[in-house]
Amino acid sequence: MTFYFSRCGRLSYSDAMSEGTHYIELRLNLSQPAELLSLVGAFSALANQFEQFIKREHPPLEGRAKLYVQHIHASDIVLQLIPLVQNAIATMDSALIVDGFASRYGGWLSNLFEGKKHENATKSDLKDFMNQVAIIATDPNAKATLSSAVFHGTSSTSKAVLEFDTQQARRAEKIIDEHKREIDLKAYEVAENVLMVFYQSNLRNPDILKQTSEKAIIEAVSKKPLAIVYASEIAKERIKHEMMAGERNLYQLGFYVDVYVERLGGKPVAYRIAHVHDIIELPDD
Repeated sequence: MTFYFSRCGRLSYSDAMSEGTHYIELRLNLSQPAELLSLVGAFSALANQFEQFIKREHPPLEGRAKLYVQHIHASDIVLQLIPLVQNAIATMDSALIVDGFASRYGGWLSNLFEGKKHENATKSDLKDFMNQVAIIATDPNAKATLSSAVFHGTSSTSKAVLEFDTQQARRAEKIIDEHKREIDLKAYEVAENVLMVFYQSNLRNPDILKQTSEKAIIEAVSKKPLAIVYASEIAKERIKHEMMAGERNLYQLGFYVDVYVERLGGKPVAYRIAHVHDIIELPDD
């Protein structure tokens, strides 16, 4: 199986992989057969991110890469991304490009596994990151290894840049989903650290960004009770804890929150709760 990722003409694997060729390798060790779409998604994510790296860092070399699947087995899949730059630049520069991309991309993914967002990521980047980790996240006991490598005749030497397993991939999925929601919400008006009181509540546990029957008043925005949805799992859990396990009367509490204000025809119609700063007891009068 061969995936092509370039504007160049067709090129065989043996022509692309010659003595001293530097390339990027992605190895997937799976405990169960992979879904084809997830497999293609992981491959495409790597290719897309390499192309973006070349556009930013080395524009004259744009389009000079091919993507090959060297080996497929039920539990072991090896992908090789080969920059076709040997005739365009020096071998040392080729090595710097491969090592630079592997280090940069591996660092971004590593941050996700640690719960950190890539602040400058676009929606397209987030889609690639999600596709990169999904095949590992959906396997109960899988591992992926991203390496920079160089070909020597009949063998290769490689340097692992990043390894991640199922649990790390699942953690990254949550961070990516949260970041996607944040990007989508940037189009809304933001009200920070404002006092919110409940007008209507229920004990149901709604999904994030799904409609609820709850309403609240934020006088800094509108004196009318408006519908609320939860934009953050942490914010939802803190509020629901007060509803279900707290000993205080919910309607005598004030919540200092960050919200995204939805408007229709210029008028506020709903709040999306992103963060809870503090909870206070309101005076009786």
